[in-house]
Amino acid sequence: MRVSRNFKAALQQAAEDACQAGEISRWELARVRLAIAFRPRALAEVQGCVIDEACRAGKMAPQSAEAAEADGFDWAALLEFIKQLLPLILQIISIFSV
Repeated sequence: MRVSRNFKAALQQAAEDACQAGEISRWELARVRLAIAFRPRALAEVQGCVIDEACRAGKMAPQSAEAAEADGFDWAALLEFIKQLLPLILQIISIFSV
């Protein structure tokens, strides 16, 4: 699976917003940033999970799943949803960091 640049930007923004709001620690923010920069397998898994959860929650049509991998997809529209998934995202990152 290809990770889109827009997903990386949205994930980073969601993590930064959550850190500023005190919802995640600075260490957790650093872990997200490191995954974005150096863990492509973990990031691909995170993007796939976010797509699955967005489809399940009705935030994204199942037909949009393939389009979500393209750089033109508007991940910023799902920023709040991604922010809600940060605990799950951090778990995925920790699994792939071993």
